[in-house]
Amino acid sequence: MKRFALVVFTFSLLGCSEAQMHGVGHIYIFNAGPEPLTYSLDGQSADEGTLAAERGKLISPAVAGEYRFTAGGVAGQSIELIKDHLVLFNPTGGCFARSDISGRYSGKKPIKVLEVYRREVIDIPDTIDVLPGKRMPATRKKSPYAFQRVSVIPCAISTNDHEVTKFVRQQK
Repeated sequence: MKRFALVVFTFSLLGCSEAQMHGVGHIYIFNAGPEPLTYSLDGQSADEGTLAAERGKLISPAVAGEYRFTAGGVAGQSIELIKDHLVLFNPTGGCFARSDISGRYSGKKPIKVLEVYRREVIDIPDTIDVLPGKRMPATRKKSPYAFQRVSVIPCAISTNDHEVTKFVRQQK
């Protein structure tokens, strides 16, 4: 009986996709530099291409697992994409802000900057409702929880929460 159960379990796994087995997350690659950037991403959701200056690419959904990022022909870091996480690959020194934008929908709370990021590889474990490069939805479900957005921001304002809040407020 145990052998039969093992055989059934094994065949059930064969019918599952990688996404079903491992889960999915999101990967955002950003080129903050003045020149185009050639990159490759090796892993379950492999990708390669060239990003124009000050442009990004969202890979969503991306199958959770090990990834290796290479930019400009220089091998970069490896990172484990965990289910439901957002990983930012930022090889050219861009800046990002994670904000609670629920006030945009209720009018009761202002936008709150939760964290500013300036690292080359950033793993964000929180639920991000508006991913980088995406527009805000017209409405959101009523919820007592934060409605989080990750935005590319100018590095010149990254140390001033008031300016970051103003910048995020102006985004659509």
